[in-house]
Amino acid sequence: MLRTRRVPGFVFVVASLALAPCAASAQSIGGDSMMFDVPNYGQSIFYGSVFTEDYRNKVSGKARKAKASARAEQRLARAESRTSSARDVPVAAGGNEAVYPRDAYRVSYDPSVSDAVKSDYIRGMAQSTNEKTARELDTYYTRNDVRDLFNTAIKPYGLRDDDLADITSAHLVVMWMTANDAPLPTTDQVHGVVAQIQEQMAESGASPPDAATRQRIAEAMMYQTVTLIRVREQAQAQNATQYLVTLADSAQDVMARQNVDLRALSLTSSGLELR
Repeated sequence: MLRTRRVPGFVFVVASLALAPCAASAQSIGGDSMMFDVPNYGQSIFYGSVFTEDYRNKVSGKARKAKASARAEQRLARAESRTSSARDVPVAAGGNEAVYPRDAYRVSYDPSVSDAVKSDYIRGMAQSTNEKTARELDTYYTRNDVRDLFNTAIKPYGLRDDDLADITSAHLVVMWMTANDAPLPTTDQVHGVVAQIQEQMAESGASPPDAATRQRIAEAMMYQTVTLIRVREQAQAQNATQYLVTLADSAQDVMARQNVDLRALSLTSSGLELR
């Protein structure tokens, strides 16, 4: 999914890794160290019960069909909302209609917060990998705004960068793609995941308490998502098979620590479902 294709400069960087001074070698960013920590407001808000095996096993028979139907209706409402000013889309939660509290998850962008997130990201990469990789990424993201790259990746799917559910969904789909070595998903599949994330957020009843925190969470996920896309595409271009295996295992392990088994899930028009 969510490739940064057709972006002047970015595709060139991916295609000419060995020569571009701002591009980090795929093999220099190892596995788990690439998975940048997202500020923690309870990961259950984002990747909670709806993705765990116990919960998914309970959703069967008529209940499973009802939820799939509700998600289909939600996707239609969501598509309509993209062309209107209304931003509150009904979602199914616990078998009852709930409203995704969009304003509670709205993301705005303060340049000073963006600078702080970038600094934290580069510092974290220096600690988890090495100074050379961190410098290369710092140069790259100084020349290429992470938000612009992220928006290029999500635009074909009708997602937005001012909605934390959309950002989280993009992150989750890229993690799933990486763990499963999967191709780009369809728009319906991505919107199915968005409906699940909205459901999770509605069920959790919790949200980051202030705009700065929402922005930090959003941009942290953007850095992780864009870097993951970039490194994966680079490794594919270099036919770095073993590195792709390592990267896939890392994505799987990161989510497994949140009780989400990406390899036990299939990406469908209803979102991520148990195989």
